Parts: sequence; C-alpha cells; structure tokens
Amino acid sequence: GYAFSEEAGSFAIIVKLARTLSIVPIAILFSWINGRSSQRKQVSLQRIFPWFIILFLAAVLLNSLSLIPPAFGAQVAKSGRFIMVMALGAVGLSTDARAMACSATKPMTHGFIISVAVVLVSYLVQALLNQI
Repeated sequence: GYAFSEEAGSFAIIVKLARTLSIVPIAILFSWINGRSSQRKQVSLQRIFPWFIILFLAAVLLNSLSLIPPAFGAQVAKSGRFIMVMALGAVGLSTDARAMACSATKPMTHGFIISVAVVLVSYLVQALLNQI
C-alpha cells in the first residue's frame, strides 16, 4: 500500500474495504444455504441471519462518521488483536494433527496450490510492470 506510493495505498484501502463489506452478503448467503440444507422445512431469516453483522455494520457506520474517539478506536483494535491471537491459539491447541492429516489432505493440497498460484501471478505482474 503506502510503502509503494500514496496512490497505491489509497487503492489498497478501497480494495480492503470492498473485501470487508463483501463479508455481509457472503455470510447471509452461506447462512441461507446452511439453513436450507439442514432443514427442508420453512427457513426464517431470524433463525439463519448472523446477527453480529448488524454490529459490524454499526461499527463501520460510527467509524465512518467519526463518532468513535480515536483513543477508544485504538484500544478496541488492540483488544481485538489480543482476542484474535487468543482464539487462534485455542484453535491450534485443540487441533488433532493426525486427524487433520487423514481428513484434510485434499483441502490442504488445494490451499497449497492456490498459494503457489498467487505467488506466481504476483511475481508475473511485478515482472510485467518492471517492479523486480
């Protein structure tokens, strides 16, 4: 982003915000699909809607309108990082490596192939733009 140039940083922020906002329709879609597949009867929006999204959108709106004091926002961000590290640590500590190796070889291979593809495409784009 900004390490490269001001314009690249501004563009990176727009891309990140677009990706972040895409969470909303994707979460709703997956909730709807999961609700339909798990129960063939009538599915209500109240039952399948991930209500944390309302809080997420409220936080985005309050922050966009500059209604959240910078000091409070910084403290929330710091607390959020700590909570995320704790949650990821808990997931890692409860992971059974043998069970994962037996059941997750295809997804892990798929993830590895995608990662290699991202690296290669990034390298190609940088080479085409004479950045390396």
